[in-house]
Amino acid sequence: MFKKIFIIIICFFILPLNTFADEFIDNLTRILYEKHYVPMEFSQKILYSLNIDNKTIEKITAPKEALNWGRYKNIFITDERLKRAVDFLKEHFLLLDQVESELKVDKTVIVAIIAIESNFGLYRPVHYVGDALFTLAKEYPPRSPFFTRELISYVLLRYLDKTYDDNSIKGSYAGAIGLPQFMPSSILNYAVDYDNDCRIDLLNNWGDVFASIANYLNKNGWQYKEEVAEQVKKEHYMIVENVSPNNLDINLLVQNGYNIPKSKKIDTKKFYLNDNEYELWLTYKNFDVIKSYNKSDNYALTAYLIKKFIEDKKE
Repeated sequence: MFKKIFIIIICFFILPLNTFADEFIDNLTRILYEKHYVPMEFSQKILYSLNIDNKTIEKITAPKEALNWGRYKNIFITDERLKRAVDFLKEHFLLLDQVESELKVDKTVIVAIIAIESNFGLYRPVHYVGDALFTLAKEYPPRSPFFTRELISYVLLRYLDKTYDDNSIKGSYAGAIGLPQFMPSSILNYAVDYDNDCRIDLLNNWGDVFASIANYLNKNGWQYKEEVAEQVKKEHYMIVENVSPNNLDINLLVQNGYNIPKSKKIDTKKFYLNDNEYELWLTYKNFDVIKSYNKSDNYALTAYLIKKFIEDKKE
């Protein structure tokens, strides 16, 4: 009798925690069923298979985007990456040119984003996408609502597109997927089956990747062939520094050689190289569009500089 009780107690303690009823999972399962018609058994099978990945919390609390501009650009703007960007454009020029023509998004910004997000496929993600989203939704209160929505989108994506119905797919610590590092909701809302093969493959298919990035930027207001940003020359700091964007003298900026876009949406931003030194930049509408992809100013400026480097090499 005592032996049987002892065995039961031991089994109780060694069973994984996620084998027990979980209110969080039950709520998500109900939402997926009631709002998206995902069978409850399908959702439960996925959600109960996910595990906590504490490394994701470590990384999200100290992202590279929080570095100052001096350190950040040294990570992402290297001679090797710039050369690879130029070579990549040459290799995929026809396909990129076709996507640009159809979606009216400059091919150079598409290449720049791929350079940052996956280093042209050389980056090897280490976090299981489902585990990352599950962890941040349950264990990271500051952004739990956002990651809960993404976890719901992740399950829905797996239900709708078997390309992603696999627990072994890896992505970023924040749950971004594939060569363009799309969040699950972005795949559902913006991704494109460019070659019409009835699947959206952002893991291997460059056509789908290019078109999906272009569609994302287009839908968020990309202004074709317009400027993204311009660095202010030090002799012109007095024109823009400590002046609100609404009070900038646009005519004076144009007279001094700045290419103000047609939208005339202008902001000024300081990018610190260290504690004391900084660069002053004019940023335009397209800068904000890139920030819809990643909200970091450092990210947007890096994408612009890679884009500009490629364009300068073409001339």
